Amino acid sequence: MDDARPEVMDWPFLERQCFGDFELEAEVLALFSASAAALVAALPAMSRREQDETAHRLRGSCLGIGAWAMAGAARDLEVAPPRERGPAVLALGTAFADVDCAIRARFAARH
Repeated sequence: MDDARPEVMDWPFLERQCFGDFELEAEVLALFSASAAALVAALPAMSRREQDETAHRLRGSCLGIGAWAMAGAARDLEVAPPRERGPAVLALGTAFADVDCAIRARFAARH
């Protein structure tokens, strides 16, 4: 792994946030995945203001679960100038796909 690339998920952080309760972790991640999937899918059709608000909301959610790279991608969209918004939306979508894949892998390993 490239040392400059942050981990997709900070599992120890999330475990602390959920007090080591795997069932709570599963519930939090299921809610995150469902809402983030809908928001990320809707981004291309949103106005710039709506994109900024959605990116800000996603960033907060990501910081709450330890998805640092996705939080960074959301921040990048919030501050992207008009000509860079398309690539920033795509980058956030890619970051979400990485997080969603990591979440699915974690649950597959636990069940």
